[in-house]
Amino acid sequence: MIDILNKQVPRNTTKQDARVALFLGLTVFLMLAIFQPFGTYTWDDPAKMILLAGYGIVIGFTYFTLAKVLPMIFKKFYQKETWTYGKEILHIFIIFLATITATFIYRNETLGVRYGLFSYFYFLGIATVTSIFPMAIIFIIRYMQVKNKPVIVYQTAVSEVPQKVFLTVEGENKNEKVKFAKEELLFIKASDNYVVLHLNKDGKIAKHMLRSSLSKIATQVADKDILQVHRSYLVNLENVKILSGKSPNYILELNSSEEEIPVSRTKVKSIREQLQEKPL
Repeated sequence: MIDILNKQVPRNTTKQDARVALFLGLTVFLMLAIFQPFGTYTWDDPAKMILLAGYGIVIGFTYFTLAKVLPMIFKKFYQKETWTYGKEILHIFIIFLATITATFIYRNETLGVRYGLFSYFYFLGIATVTSIFPMAIIFIIRYMQVKNKPVIVYQTAVSEVPQKVFLTVEGENKNEKVKFAKEELLFIKASDNYVVLHLNKDGKIAKHMLRSSLSKIATQVADKDILQVHRSYLVNLENVKILSGKSPNYILELNSSEEEIPVSRTKVKSIREQLQEKPL
């Protein structure tokens, strides 16, 4: 159990957080609307279903908002490279308490109920019972992902400083030429008849657009560490931090970049092999 809690996992993407928020909100609303527990069946109000739907909306909105805001406030705790299943459980527990507080306020303001410490803890118990089922499903799904889908983490070796290798690429237009150190290259993305180079220049992302096809650029930067991982992406594997996901949705996360690079299924095996050969 301790091993599972300490196991490194990728943080949820924005889409995944949105799906969890929608699932929680919708499930809680359906449970309240269908089973009408804790005395809600005695409500005699023409807007009863709308009021019950409000609980789901508040829960979903609060979950999604905090899932995005907390990592911005507590950056050190939410670092992707140190994110574990144990941290994720604590993260969800904190959000769970916040959503309960939000729904408590929603109920009191909607129904005109007086605030009180006893009523809060009573509501906390009711909300916990109501949320057990959807929360259990989320934890079980995540546990199975963590258990069966290990994440590959790559860290750049620091024991020795390699000699810099410089690359030069040229576009089809006149004077389109970019020279850069290989280590600065994060990825190259195809966009219509152009490509965009993403370089890490002293901690800042520099972008250069050239008129060219990705295949032509690939021949100019031919290197064993620069691999076409998708029809629209060339990636410098030296700057890859994590390969994660499951078929068919594999992604690469890079050092110094927030962009998640999609990976073609046919490239997963070769990428995994190359990353495993890298020193940790």
